[in-house]
Amino acid sequence: MRTTLVLFLLALPCATQPKLPGILGVALGSDGKRVVVRSVLKKSPAAKAGLKPGDQLITVYAKDEQDAAKKLPIRDAKEARYRLYYIAPGKHAVMTIVRGGKTKHLTAKMTDWKSATKASGYGSKTIPAGRRAPDWWAEKWDLVDGAPLPPTPDSTKGKVVVLFVFQARCPSCKSRGFPVHVAMEKDHADDGEIVFVNMHAVAEAHRVNTWDAAVAVARRAGSKAAVLEDITIDGLAASETWRTFHPKWSPWSIVIGKDGKILYNGDTPRKKDLREILRKALGRKRKK
Repeated sequence: MRTTLVLFLLALPCATQPKLPGILGVALGSDGKRVVVRSVLKKSPAAKAGLKPGDQLITVYAKDEQDAAKKLPIRDAKEARYRLYYIAPGKHAVMTIVRGGKTKHLTAKMTDWKSATKASGYGSKTIPAGRRAPDWWAEKWDLVDGAPLPPTPDSTKGKVVVLFVFQARCPSCKSRGFPVHVAMEKDHADDGEIVFVNMHAVAEAHRVNTWDAAVAVARRAGSKAAVLEDITIDGLAASETWRTFHPKWSPWSIVIGKDGKILYNGDTPRKKDLREILRKALGRKRKK
């Protein structure tokens, strides 16, 4: 007697990628074990819902979500962005936050990429010298000096900050940008009045401009400064530095004075020119 074995393949339910991912309009970062709101787009669903920088995000999920597991507290910013991605435009996101020790429940109607981009300010003119510098934050960081936490706008108050905006696979960043900034690091190796930061701010080719590649490029170039991974607004392609400082390309250099105002925001200059910018920023006399 011949036996025929019939196999039935059971299709398990999985998350269906929406045709257009919903966008809340918020940049999330980590503060220890907490997920913290770093930036909120003006006129975005996040802003209209009342989210503010500094809020701790406990959980976020679609208002019509039936899976109890997807309503549990989020573990990190990556999980929060994943949940937001699957809430389509027009749908509502439910959030639980903590602000000032008090728990709040907020609801936001998700928007689409085109509307969020229009509100975000991408493509605006580069911020000129003399203006107060926007805040800058990190989603990830790599440090070589043994410091427990990366430099931030708060920890660098009263110091000159040099932000080197680069992308891991940018040829000019390797050939022109890093040599200039590494030379400045060496010039000011024991200078407590100045902080150097390598900001990996991605605007294109996300598959190759990865975090691991960014750290490797910076260290191979000889940089001992902190390498930071720029935060991003959920759903938008370019990271936050491109929206706030408005660089036109990479490599790009930003010098922030002790008073928090921008002294230089432009194409990475030649070594002698950047030396002069930093000399003036530190208020020192020119060497004879």
